[in-house]
Amino acid sequence: MSTLISTPTTILVVSLFKKAKPRVIDHDVKDSSLKYSMPVINNFMDKLLKESKELERTLVAKGVISNDGTILPYWTSYIGWFLAIAGSITSAFFIMLFSMEWGKTKTEMWLAQFFLAFFESACILDPLKVVMMAAVFALIFSQTDRFRPSGLTREIVLKNYRQRYGQEQSIRIPAPPLNQALLEKAREERMREIKMMDSLKQVVITLFYIWIIYSISFSNRDTGSFNVQNDISNRLLTPSEKGAQQFQKITTTTQYMTWLETIAFPTLFPQSEYNGERLHWRYRQYTAGLTNFRVGPPRLRQVKVIQDETTVYPFGRMKTFPSYNILREETKSFCFGWQNPPCDIEAEARSFSFRAWKYTDPLDIWGVPVVGYYNTYSGGGYIAELDVNLDFTNRTMEELTQHLWIDRTTRAVFFEFSVYNADFNLFTYCTLVAEFPEVGGVMTMSSIYPFRVYHHVGPTGYYVMFCEICFVLFLVAQIVRVVYYLYKRRLQFFKSTWFVLDLVGIFLSLVAIAMYAGRMLLANQTLAKFKEDPKAFVNFQHIAYWDNLLIVFIGLLVFLGTTRLLGILGYDKRIGQVFRVFDNCAWDLFWFGIFFLCLFAFYAILGYLLFGRDLESYYDIFESLGTLFISMIGKSKFNEINDADPLMAQFYFFTYVLFIVYFLLTIFLAILCESINVVHQRTKLDRSDELVMYIIDKVRDFFATRNGGKKKQKDFSSIMIEHQKPLNLLKELRNEIDTAMSAYSEQEDKDKHERMKKRGKEFLKRLDDST
Repeated sequence: MSTLISTPTTILVVSLFKKAKPRVIDHDVKDSSLKYSMPVINNFMDKLLKESKELERTLVAKGVISNDGTILPYWTSYIGWFLAIAGSITSAFFIMLFSMEWGKTKTEMWLAQFFLAFFESACILDPLKVVMMAAVFALIFSQTDRFRPSGLTREIVLKNYRQRYGQEQSIRIPAPPLNQALLEKAREERMREIKMMDSLKQVVITLFYIWIIYSISFSNRDTGSFNVQNDISNRLLTPSEKGAQQFQKITTTTQYMTWLETIAFPTLFPQSEYNGERLHWRYRQYTAGLTNFRVGPPRLRQVKVIQDETTVYPFGRMKTFPSYNILREETKSFCFGWQNPPCDIEAEARSFSFRAWKYTDPLDIWGVPVVGYYNTYSGGGYIAELDVNLDFTNRTMEELTQHLWIDRTTRAVFFEFSVYNADFNLFTYCTLVAEFPEVGGVMTMSSIYPFRVYHHVGPTGYYVMFCEICFVLFLVAQIVRVVYYLYKRRLQFFKSTWFVLDLVGIFLSLVAIAMYAGRMLLANQTLAKFKEDPKAFVNFQHIAYWDNLLIVFIGLLVFLGTTRLLGILGYDKRIGQVFRVFDNCAWDLFWFGIFFLCLFAFYAILGYLLFGRDLESYYDIFESLGTLFISMIGKSKFNEINDADPLMAQFYFFTYVLFIVYFLLTIFLAILCESINVVHQRTKLDRSDELVMYIIDKVRDFFATRNGGKKKQKDFSSIMIEHQKPLNLLKELRNEIDTAMSAYSEQEDKDKHERMKKRGKEFLKRLDDST
């Protein structure tokens, strides 16, 4: 981890020093001894020094291309110095603070461990890492320390000298005519580079956007969520005590009441430690295990149906208790024992459970409909509010049991409570549903939903806040971009799949922001209500549902962002093959999919009709579809249907495997293989470069100066300077300039012109032959 933290910074500082250009200082040499010199000699020497500098710039700098690989301005070296010094000072400062906090003994131990680790790294680990990295870089990047000849030639010096002192220049070599093939090739190369740079820019922007989305989505889920959910589940649903009632195995009302008294209430209201000592009253606010703080008391809520009478031949008139319908549920208020009003006011005043017989509207308690195993139930009903004290809770349950609060008109009972885990900063809303269908028995279902209300806590919270601000800024920029292209292209805008995806992403982002604000507002209201009365039940159900919907929208944004990245990477020849395969066989897959769905739905309906009365895995159409799908991938449930009806099971399963698994999947693979062959043949003719290779080349260019790439192309200047040697010292050039000028006549210029013209024609001929 320390290597991952320090290595990028070290590479950055080294690169800043390595790639920074040297600063050019153009000023006269100052010397304190000059004030004692004679003015005439001083002026003469200054003039001579200026002429020498001008001659140096004229003869050397002009016409010579720098080859030293420095690409950054000189002032970046100041940034490197700042990072190096600031990093050292900051580390020393914090080490000093920590040593003051630790004390002498711990500081000495830390220093000993530091020096041991330092010498171990310096003598063993770092040399090995340097050797390995040097070997890898030597294999990947080109060598940069070879001698590169200077571009300074005798002809360049003489030409610049004539320009400086006004002498007649030699005859210029006319530019050769441009080859049309080379010009077209250069144009294609430039267009490819522009396309690749645009793709690379889009990849970087999309990666930044995806990183923000991933960070935000990660902050809404925690790795501790499973631990919290698992702890509650083990204590309430599957207790490990011998003979304890399992929640999933409840089949009667008696078993349900036993589970409440022996499992649920002792878990939510612990009274003693594991050694038998009574818990302090502060710790009795926690659940068993003392890990989760109980947010208010739990409550019981039930929904009922309206009792009816009908005439059944030949039995006459009978009382009936129909199935539950959310639009026709019981909404009247009753007295004890579900008696019609008027009620005994004095008895209600002495009662702990009189509110449990009064109907409560869902809007009054922020109730949300609950989807159960058997039916969907409203968010209101008859609520039995329990207490934060176990004694009052038991008295309330005695009254409910005595007056038969759960009767034949009851269709579902919800046991609801909320807890908070401070270690993981997670709230958990729990709903344990017991359904009482009209056919009798009890069916159970549980929902334990951990979620986070306080998001911006600690360093991670500040990082999440930064990501949320960046997401909003990115969304504003995306809206401006989409509006610009929509105005520019009008209806042509909707013909581009990626523009449509961007538009959908903007819509989902706005919805997610609105839901994020709504969740924050609802959470603040709910917590404010809890602070007003900590002994009253506070409903977190709507916040849990709201948080779940927000997570769905964030997941859709992650999916769209990842799809957008794949679309940009589709510019690469290899990655684009995957998209072109499906695009080539799109219509074939469409008609194949329709035929497959029809045949698959036929087998699902047939399985429901044959085995739905006996097996849970086929009890409705949707379960049948799921069972057949997992059978298609190899996890069959043949033994179940074979036990229910052996003859029909064998016929059904044999024909399903034959037509679905064998024939249809073989056809699907044949369509894909044919499309792969077609795309492969087309890709062979595609001479476009790959985006990945282009990125690799750019990375190599940053770390090493390349001499023209893999295929070196020579031009006129490279031919002229191929066998030249570096220039000697400048002071020798001044002594030889006159001799060189007198020996270099006009005839030599003309001869040289002819030689260069002939050499240029030969070079163009070789270049045409190579292309």
